[in-house]
Amino acid sequence: MQKVFIAGHPMAYRRSGRGEPVLLVHGFSTHSFLWRDVAPKLAERFDVVAVDLLGCGASARKFRKRAGKSSISRLRCSTPCR
Repeated sequence: MQKVFIAGHPMAYRRSGRGEPVLLVHGFSTHSFLWRDVAPKLAERFDVVAVDLLGCGASARKFRKRAGKSSISRLRCSTPCR
């Protein structure tokens, strides 16, 4: 499990594979464990990133949410995305 800081709060993610990027985002009241069976299969062909949104899984539980901004809207590619 790796971490990246979003608005100063640690957000956890799992990354595996190589190739075109695929971002797996869970729904509310769950976490990246949801993708445990799907991610390895996708990682055979893609660079797979499965995130734990803020407040879920291994990400920060307590955080101050900015008005109008959700953790999903803060996700950005660090490399060019197609």
